[in-house]
Amino acid sequence: MSNPLDIFVFNLFSTLATYLMFGLFTVGASLIIFKVAYFNIVLSAYKSFLSSTNN
Repeated sequence: MSNPLDIFVFNLFSTLATYLMFGLFTVGASLIIFKVAYFNIVLSAYKSFLSSTNN
């Protein structure tokens, strides 16, 4: 019915799709973490800047 080449190509494509989805998920999660960390750094710097100008 199906030759081994078709099965090999199907397995290869499914593995590539899995790696691609995992890579996109990892990149998205790291971008969210980076945005949150960057926002916290900017917020703390802004607070220290405000406290230094008030005193």
